[in-house]
Amino acid sequence: MKHLSPKKYIETKARSLPIHKCIVNEGWEINKMAHVVIMRRHITGNVTMGYYLVDLLCLGVKDTFYEFNISATAAEERFEEIDLNFIEIDYSTAHNIVYAGYDFAMEFKITPHKDFTLTKFILNEDDDTVPIIDVPTGYDDGKPHLMVNELGEGRWALPLLKKNAGVGNYHYSDFSSTLPEDDDFGNDDED
Repeated sequence: MKHLSPKKYIETKARSLPIHKCIVNEGWEINKMAHVVIMRRHITGNVTMGYYLVDLLCLGVKDTFYEFNISATAAEERFEEIDLNFIEIDYSTAHNIVYAGYDFAMEFKITPHKDFTLTKFILNEDDDTVPIIDVPTGYDDGKPHLMVNELGEGRWALPLLKKNAGVGNYHYSDFSSTLPEDDDFGNDDED
């Protein structure tokens, strides 16, 4: 029997594993930044986990990675070390959070983290078999809100918003200590 690499296993077999547990950080509905973890159980009792950092305001799947075939105990200990209050949720909610962020960002041609091409296989296929749950995206008015962090991360998406949403159809906040060199890069729609 041929041994599959973790990547090949995830691409071809992860969806057939039963869901073990799904969790998300408390308060994700308010701050619209969701740390979603989906665990699938192997026959050995070990789990393969997909991590998804989802910005529901604008950027969609900002970060994602996986851990392959680790003990369920080790998986649980990972979350005790992280300074977030995680709550257990059902798979449909987890799936809808990830794809709500993904779909919203793609409206503005903002593509997900490069590793989503692999970690999406830890999720079920995004089709009619997963019940649709309304997950609000964007700012209170429904417009995308790009928030650039203190390191300037995320600023790359501003030209995409300008082009695909249009001036006045998005919000932009820059929390970095350095200002962009080009004045044209500034806030088009400050709150």
